[in-house]
Amino acid sequence: MNEALSLRKFEQKGMSLQIQQIDIVAGKLTLQAAAYIEQFPSS
Repeated sequence: MNEALSLRKFEQKGMSLQIQQIDIVAGKLTLQAAAYIEQFPSS
């Protein structure tokens, strides 16, 4: 479970996440978060 919730996998420069709610039921994890992104990468 700790590995599934590791925010290092979501880490990006100029971006932060604030977890607002986590719901766990058998076979399913739902994460609700607010994201702040300074700048979207250009293509």
